[in-house]
Amino acid sequence: LAKGEPCNNDTAHLKNITSQQQQHFYSPDGTRLLQTLDEVVGLPQLIRDDFMAFFRAMASPLPLTFRVRQHLSTKETIQQLQRSIQQDFGEWVEPVDSSASFCTPSSTPEATPLSGIFRARTSNASTVLSKTILGRVAPKLKSWLLENSTNGNIARQELGSMLPVLLLSRGRNNKENSHTHGWMKPGSRVLDLCASPGSKTLQALEVVGANGRIKANDINASRLESLREAIQRSNVPNSNRIKYSNIDASLYPIPIEKLFDAIITDVPCSGDGTIRKDSQILPNWTPKTSNALHSLQAKILVRAIQCLKPGGVLCYSTCSLNPVENEAVVAAALNRVGTLKRPAIQAEVIPLPKLVGLKLRPGVIRWKVADYTYGRLDIAKDGNGASDEEDESEVPRLNWYDSFDAATEDGMEHTVPSLWPPSNVKELGLERCGRLSPQDNDCGGFFVALIKRA
Repeated sequence: LAKGEPCNNDTAHLKNITSQQQQHFYSPDGTRLLQTLDEVVGLPQLIRDDFMAFFRAMASPLPLTFRVRQHLSTKETIQQLQRSIQQDFGEWVEPVDSSASFCTPSSTPEATPLSGIFRARTSNASTVLSKTILGRVAPKLKSWLLENSTNGNIARQELGSMLPVLLLSRGRNNKENSHTHGWMKPGSRVLDLCASPGSKTLQALEVVGANGRIKANDINASRLESLREAIQRSNVPNSNRIKYSNIDASLYPIPIEKLFDAIITDVPCSGDGTIRKDSQILPNWTPKTSNALHSLQAKILVRAIQCLKPGGVLCYSTCSLNPVENEAVVAAALNRVGTLKRPAIQAEVIPLPKLVGLKLRPGVIRWKVADYTYGRLDIAKDGNGASDEEDESEVPRLNWYDSFDAATEDGMEHTVPSLWPPSNVKELGLERCGRLSPQDNDCGGFFVALIKRA
């Protein structure tokens, strides 16, 4: 399947394979895949094709991406570095905005170019560069990346990780604003609520400059210290404009007198969108992880909205594709904020700026909630009529629940009503959220939503 070879839309052919092969297919990961394929059968061809494209993308290594840092002395310096990259390494990398194909979830003003962001070529090269093969196939590029990462000229960062700051800095308060002066701009006061490992903090620092201020917060003291050290090593100027705090993000003190212009709210998540770079995610994934995180994510988002000044904008994001961690969290937070009295707060999801070269799928307003039930393996007999009677391992099977009551009756853990679409789901503008899908952009999975406080 990962190679894109033809296959039947059923699993009947598995009855003819050997017992040893069956053991491989009936591993937990194999069983989940086969179950997914079973569920795809009967869906429209367009949906089946999209799923297979998604699967092929997730089964391949994550391509190299990096960006030119925007703090460099002059615009001419930045442009000169970009030209040098294309001249010296154009065989391997290309600008993200060189693609003419882009879309966003809703109609917005004209698109913004993504100058200075590069990714591995998907054409004109025999091998797509990933971290694991970079030194072997392109040693000069690897040396250049190491040198320029160390001296602060570039940042090795994934496309999804770049999105929150890009959207906050490229959006516009009004039609007169330029592409680069959005809600986060030179001089802005910014909060990075769950800051570790710090790539977004540094990216924000490049935007706010010497007159801006950034609060970098993380609940984990050791990760916060690692973040501080990484920023010191980065050679990015004005790092003294960053102040650090070690506080539970859901309880972050609301600075009544100095609310923030922009907030980065990249919350703890299941990380199911990072399967391409982290081999431990898929084997350890269960729907329970997302369900358990949902309430914490909603609390953090509510607190972020409370810390935002009127007219300010925050970006809520996860590296998950699961609506339970995304649209469900946004809906829960907006509804909770709407009940606050002291002070009364109004907030809304706003359209995402268009970014040339990136395709963002719109948010959804319908979803179900899943949990695992477990049962013993039922491995088919081999060609000699024998079966493996010693295998008593339990294999998870997804159960889908349409409602809170059905899940509660079945004993599902971490059940709260806000896991499901609320009754006012069509009024919340969730379709304005965006999802970065691996098959569209050859990247990891990522979710973003811009929320403005009225």
